[in-house]
Amino acid sequence: MLYMKEDDMDEMLRKAAENYEVDASKAADWNAIYIAVHTPDKTGSFEEKKKKRWFTFWWLLLIPLGWIANTEYNKFNTHKKSENIAPASIESKTNKPQQLSKESMPSDNNSNQKNRITKSHDQNESSLENNNHVKQYNEKKLADHNSLDNRNSLLQLQKPVEIQSEIEILAETENKDKENNPGIINPDQVNRKQTGGLPPLKKDTVLKQDNAVAPSKTSIKKEKKARGYFYTGLMAGADLSFVKYQSMQPVGYNVGLLAGYKFNKLSIESGLYFVKKNYYTDGEYFDKSDIPYFADAEILSVNGYCRMFEIPLNIRYDISEKKKHSWFVTAGVSSFLMDKEHYNYEYIKNGEWHNGSNSYYHSTQDWFSALNLSAGYQLKTGAKTSLRIEPYYKTSFNGIGTGSLSISSIGINAGLTRRIP
Repeated sequence: MLYMKEDDMDEMLRKAAENYEVDASKAADWNAIYIAVHTPDKTGSFEEKKKKRWFTFWWLLLIPLGWIANTEYNKFNTHKKSENIAPASIESKTNKPQQLSKESMPSDNNSNQKNRITKSHDQNESSLENNNHVKQYNEKKLADHNSLDNRNSLLQLQKPVEIQSEIEILAETENKDKENNPGIINPDQVNRKQTGGLPPLKKDTVLKQDNAVAPSKTSIKKEKKARGYFYTGLMAGADLSFVKYQSMQPVGYNVGLLAGYKFNKLSIESGLYFVKKNYYTDGEYFDKSDIPYFADAEILSVNGYCRMFEIPLNIRYDISEKKKHSWFVTAGVSSFLMDKEHYNYEYIKNGEWHNGSNSYYHSTQDWFSALNLSAGYQLKTGAKTSLRIEPYYKTSFNGIGTGSLSISSIGINAGLTRRIP
């Protein structure tokens, strides 16, 4: 092979390109060719994905089909079981009369006469064996009847029709047995003579009698309800207070525990509440005798709040009481144990207008100082729990707090109560 320089190689390629003729009319759009060559073909993959999606969709259809098949199979099984149970129960009921009919069916007179003539000796021996079996059988039956004499008397009183029908059926079967087999003694006949004509007692009848004598659960529950019970609850609500029906201040609150005892329609209730009341009054309704600073001053207006403990004592009456809800009214009195009072004063002293404030702690204890009136609705939310909603009105008999203010309140309490036990 001849060695050729790189420059000579380039020159040879140039000459070759000059001698090669290209049809420019067929290669006009180079951009379209470039795009067609370099862009990937996505049509095949799209069709494959589409096919796969349809394939998964058909698999999803198998879920409801399987569910439908399962439900139909269960229905078929339950129907088949019910069909099997029904004939079995019918057969169990019809087996006994069939047995009785078979045992009580008379044999041919000719065959009985032949057996009496040819097998008299065997009958005598069999009658002796039967007598021995009868004695043992009677001893067991008598022991059973001695232990169940009381139950037999109850059955005679409560089910005379059933006993009479059983006696008639057994009497008919015995008459047929006597005609067919005069030498054989029926043990039940001896037992009925010893028990006064009654058939032997069965366990099923004893069990039914026990169920009939036992007191029902509903009667026990009614007795418990009639006795009365304790109950307790957690209550909270909003309070609007005013003095001598003057302008009202922002809403206060009360929260606490309720306790009571229910008799029939009447109940006694008490509890312990923590109360905050906001109010305003003109100076003429504020008693300043307990505040020495205001001895020579004229109070123009007072606004403030008090926080105190309230102990109510109410009687509740249920107007309408049903299984799930009840309507009621209450009336009673309340006692207030003052915790804190805070007042803003406007007053004139020594001919000058002043504005001041002061707080008082544990100032008064006002026992049975307010009247309580309310009406409410109670809804049962469980076996022992109830939701209680109770609008109320309260007004004081005398004054409350440092200024002996005549405070009235309206509001609503709501909460949950629970029966004990």
